[in-house]
Amino acid sequence: MAHEPGAPAPLADGLGHAGTREEQIRADRPPGIAAFYGRQMRLSGDPHRVLHRMMECLAESLWRAERDRRLPDEETYLDCLVRM
Repeated sequence: MAHEPGAPAPLADGLGHAGTREEQIRADRPPGIAAFYGRQMRLSGDPHRVLHRMMECLAESLWRAERDRRLPDEETYLDCLVRM
């Protein structure tokens, strides 16, 4: 299957999911992310969709931190998740 320009690469997409799930949810870092994930899974039942939403907020948080030359703000990241 050919990779379409602008679409996430399947391997990168899969690695992003694994990183989100294993590093954030299991460690509950930032605090509250595991509870958020559990609630979203009960509401939607679609782990792929939930993880994509989480990755979007994480990407935004990392982008803002790099732009502002500071550490990522965990509270802002969680606020983004709640708003989605």
